[in-house]
Amino acid sequence: MNPKISIILPVYNAEKYIRQTLDSVLSQTFHDFEVVAVNDGSTDSSLGILMSYRESDERIKVIDKPNTGVSDTRNVAIKEAEGEYLAFLDSDDIYAPEYLERMYLAALEKCADVVVCDYVTFRGNAPVFGDNERGEATDVSIRELLDTGLMTSMCVKLVRKSFFENADVRFDTALSFGEDLFVAWKACLASGKTVKIADKLYGYRMSTGGATAKYHPNLYEKYKSAFEDLKQYAIGIGVSESDLLDIDIHFVKRLPTFSFMCARSKGGVISKIKRIKHILGDSTIRDVCEKHFDELVRGEGKKQIALYKSAKRRSARGVYMFGAKMELRLKLSRLKRRLRGR
Repeated sequence: MNPKISIILPVYNAEKYIRQTLDSVLSQTFHDFEVVAVNDGSTDSSLGILMSYRESDERIKVIDKPNTGVSDTRNVAIKEAEGEYLAFLDSDDIYAPEYLERMYLAALEKCADVVVCDYVTFRGNAPVFGDNERGEATDVSIRELLDTGLMTSMCVKLVRKSFFENADVRFDTALSFGEDLFVAWKACLASGKTVKIADKLYGYRMSTGGATAKYHPNLYEKYKSAFEDLKQYAIGIGVSESDLLDIDIHFVKRLPTFSFMCARSKGGVISKIKRIKHILGDSTIRDVCEKHFDELVRGEGKKQIALYKSAKRRSARGVYMFGAKMELRLKLSRLKRRLRGR
């Protein structure tokens, strides 16, 4: 008999934390699950650790393959999953003990295609989940998920597998950063019912060397393509004009990251500013800044608002300076960590 939940677990060089991650799964109050752990060509002891856990618990499946990236790895795991629902877990993160139970019961009680929970961030040994109140799951809008930052991760979502497959949603192998957002957004757009549990049931480990701090070349072009694909998907299933506007606005909200990546790229300041000028010529960025500026800056901080004002004025230098300051702060932070380590 197939398990109720398949946990999708991509693993790459995760020997430092993978035991703690798997222990949080095996400590769940809900037991009818499988773990589909896919080793993505790790060069450390990750595969050996996975194999030892598989020997002690038959609910753990291990697939070993060459390194192809996290998106392809998740797609492989999904294809092999046999559960009624899909849950997602990163190899350095932690489930609260009641994560699977709460998410599964909410899906059944609300007949939901997608269930969302909140999360805590942590460094060091373990997250503090606090006293979860076990409140009832409630309907949640796409706008609320976007505003609260809960759209960006699949790890805070339980998804009905049959719905996920019928909605034709897959992880984009061309993306190395932020790939969760587009899968989650498509799933929530297509979902017949999406509900949210207010409690914090997922522990997200903060890493000093995370994806945000890395240099991702051609990120603007990759995101442009991904957002266009998302928009065409949304149009294809007949969503509202407000949903389409949200897609455009949140593409423009990637401008701080585009600026940062430009600042981190090779070449002189003049070439970087030229690159920013090219990005500011994007028709979606121009349209949103000129016609929907109030919606764009809603809930943003002073620095981000100043950036968007520069974009509205088509000031490539002003937008570049935002990214240059981010790059300087990153360098100073790394220097401080090295000095503390001496």
